[in-house]
Amino acid sequence: MLPEKLSNGLCSLQPGVPRRAITCEMVIDRHGARSDIRVYPSLIRSAARLTYVQVQRLIDGDEGAVPGQPASVGRHAIDASRVLRRRRFGLGSLDLEIAEAAVVIDASGAPLDVVARAPIEAHHVIEDLMIAANESVAEHLLERDLAGVYRVHPPPAQEKWTRLQNWGKRFGLSLQMTDCSNPGNMADFVEHLKLTPQAEAGQMLLLRSLAQAYYSPQVAMHFGLASQAYAHFTSPIRRYPDLLVHRALWNHWRGKASLRGLDDLAKHCSETERRALQAERDVTQFAACLVARRHQGEEMSARITGVHAAGLFVRPDDLFAEGLIPIASLGERTGEY
Repeated sequence: MLPEKLSNGLCSLQPGVPRRAITCEMVIDRHGARSDIRVYPSLIRSAARLTYVQVQRLIDGDEGAVPGQPASVGRHAIDASRVLRRRRFGLGSLDLEIAEAAVVIDASGAPLDVVARAPIEAHHVIEDLMIAANESVAEHLLERDLAGVYRVHPPPAQEKWTRLQNWGKRFGLSLQMTDCSNPGNMADFVEHLKLTPQAEAGQMLLLRSLAQAYYSPQVAMHFGLASQAYAHFTSPIRRYPDLLVHRALWNHWRGKASLRGLDDLAKHCSETERRALQAERDVTQFAACLVARRHQGEEMSARITGVHAAGLFVRPDDLFAEGLIPIASLGERTGEY
């Protein structure tokens, strides 16, 4: 993230304040297909700064949640989001329903609880429009043979796909699909999985079976989104690859030379992203440990989330965090799973 003076000030949209931007304009038909894509420098004056809660209230029919013209624009955005999403899932994009951990803190910053955070439709509206813009800009770069950075998500390794299929067969999900490079096959597996009592555990297993996404100057499929060309464009104040894409566009418009050293930059961005994600996980786990310590000695119900030679991974029903029960502590007790 850029320094706050930039990310939340000079480079951030403020209601009524002109801001230089790059606009990605497109026509979205009722089937979610994109056409007439234009990418160009612009000057934007934001009409309002809305919260996800406000947009969700608008979605739920609260006419007073968003006043005036922003409400009309918001309704069009909601309609566009729904057809884009329907089309994307129809093409094989993965629709995983996995809650994320959210740390609840007090005024001093001390953790009070770790809870499950499930997305609301307002989150999906932003996500769908950003994905449409990112795909459109990636196509724009390719059509003009511009040097840029793409987001690549390879298909799962065949052995992991086979292991996942074998796991599914134990619960009646005998999908005879051998082509793991087709995202539609994985998407079908997910939809069947959601209808079973093992949906939560199965989706976590599936998530762990997926390859890790990375950045590259060479375009390739984004498996999870079922996209043939994808770039990160919409968040230049918090992701350096987006800034590289913006620079590539500006260099083209200004007649400057293409960006150089993109292989090294893409590799650096991929490595930095992994470190940032690990740091986020470490902070969340540390907060969960602080919260769990207050319950030390209590007996509580929990769900087994993983089985390992070292023991059982479990998640208490009242705490959205995982912990390990060492195999040695189980003694002579046995169980079936």
